[in-house]
Amino acid sequence: AIVLDSSSEEGEAVEPPAKLARVAEVGRQDAAPISPSLPAYAGPLFLNQLLEQQQQQYNNNKTNNNNKTNNNKQQQQRQQQQQPASSTPPASALPELSLQDIFERHPSVGGRPPKEAFLANYMIDLAWLLMECPSLLRVPRLTVIQGDGGSGCASGMALRSEVGLPTRVMAPFRPPLEWGTHHSKLALILYDDCIRVVVRTYNDVFSDFHGKSQAIFLQDFPTRAPAFAGYSDDFGAEFARYLKLYLMVCGGLELEKMDRYDFSAATGALVASVPGYHRGASVCEWGHMRLRRLLAQHVVLPTCWPSGSEEGLICQFSSLGSLSPNWLKEFQETLATTTGPPSSPTPPLQLVVPTVAQVRDSDEGWVAGVSVPIRKANLKEFLAPYWRRWGPSSSADRSAEAVRARQAMPHVKSYCRYAARRPGRPAAQMDPTRQGVRLAWICVTSHNLSKAAWGELQKGGSQICMRSYELGVVLFPNRLAALVRDPQRPSGYFFRPLATPSTGGAGGVVASVFVPLPASSHGNAAAGEPCGYREVPICCPTEVPPADPPSGLDDDRLWAVDLEEGAYLGFDRFGSRRNERGKQFYGNEPALKQTETL
Repeated sequence: AIVLDSSSEEGEAVEPPAKLARVAEVGRQDAAPISPSLPAYAGPLFLNQLLEQQQQQYNNNKTNNNNKTNNNKQQQQRQQQQQPASSTPPASALPELSLQDIFERHPSVGGRPPKEAFLANYMIDLAWLLMECPSLLRVPRLTVIQGDGGSGCASGMALRSEVGLPTRVMAPFRPPLEWGTHHSKLALILYDDCIRVVVRTYNDVFSDFHGKSQAIFLQDFPTRAPAFAGYSDDFGAEFARYLKLYLMVCGGLELEKMDRYDFSAATGALVASVPGYHRGASVCEWGHMRLRRLLAQHVVLPTCWPSGSEEGLICQFSSLGSLSPNWLKEFQETLATTTGPPSSPTPPLQLVVPTVAQVRDSDEGWVAGVSVPIRKANLKEFLAPYWRRWGPSSSADRSAEAVRARQAMPHVKSYCRYAARRPGRPAAQMDPTRQGVRLAWICVTSHNLSKAAWGELQKGGSQICMRSYELGVVLFPNRLAALVRDPQRPSGYFFRPLATPSTGGAGGVVASVFVPLPASSHGNAAAGEPCGYREVPICCPTEVPPADPPSGLDDDRLWAVDLEEGAYLGFDRFGSRRNERGKQFYGNEPALKQTETL
């Protein structure tokens, strides 16, 4: 870990020297416009002014649609007074997040810099990050935990040293096991009156943020009230406990600092992996067994869920380990877990990766494949029935969402369970954009599909072994439906549970499912069968259901970095063949040398 301490003797934040400020401004002018594909997951979008405007438009559309079948004004007023946190604006209006939005533009603190920031990632180009976000130079304490050995921090450290800002270096608490990495992508930004928790899928390097499909979970939590008497909400208490547990193992931040904040209104549940052999009660604390336990606690399938639907378990990732049939069955059992008995039959797995043609034709061209380091040896024969193509089902789809998916290669990692109406259902009951898709849950994470990331059960299930640090967030529709904006917080950026507590299961809340945007933005969320459950709109990072498998012919085959040379057909959008453009285009020389272990 690297701790950058730029505080004054009194501990107050200091302005960055003029020389460094000028360097930062030059860096911003030279950088490409910020247009990443980074949807904000869950309800607490922090761009409040924009959100409120778009929320009103969305609510008006939803109210008009509801009036067709229900003209109860009192019910509408109650819905407006207790607007659930999950009611997001249409996908076309969702704000995409820039680095400045995350680190500099916090609307509830009046432009004041944070008093401390904690960054954990696999790759960090510190100089680039400081140039993009000069306010980080005013943070009295900046802690960085980096998984690739710190090479990307060297230039940033030298830059700080040049202008007289001290740098302090410390080691992480527990190193990864052999073949493992520190792959977690977490940011904690501490202010006087709140903490911002950011779980992301991108490395802190230029190409990851500007050229890839990524995702961010972001939520602000206020400081505890003076009369705080403990958590009345089990979901929030578990979020706080698990965040402290992860930091205790990973290191970099004093645990007692977390006790200042109120996590009662946490919208998601954390899922982490830490390297080691975990036994006893710890088996269910980490990796896919942690995910299995969460799904067993919080996934309630509506009674009509299987009726007339096809189900699937989507695994979408950017790197693939060496898998075995037994491990894949073990992982499938985890993803299929619910509060009820096991489904019969178990929903099929669908593994989503890009094709050779998609990499070639992407925004970055052939070089985009560097960040999808799948090896041919890991594309094993027994996996053939599970493959699905990344992106939209049809190349004729010219919507902004479809074009973006085709152009920006995925570095996002996501997992979910879905049900979709089978073809042949009456057209009036079909959703024209998402085929009536409903999600039971969704996980956005740093975990790729590997034993090293998710862990492997050993010794008859009494032990689980994992090799890497990973971190993700699982979202449940019942939980988001159980939160409302907190009127007692003056800034309006925080949430609280409804009067009837809910732990994310069925208690006190109508059973809910996720509706992937943009389906709900077309007013079709209520067009399905009346199943007696609430439909919660949410962003979804991949096509649901996924596109058909690649044909395997010519360039319509699964991407891998070590295919036979004749497999990489054609020129990319820069007029280059594969390997003709390298690290000078990638934008971060240390990063290019490390991507094989992404």
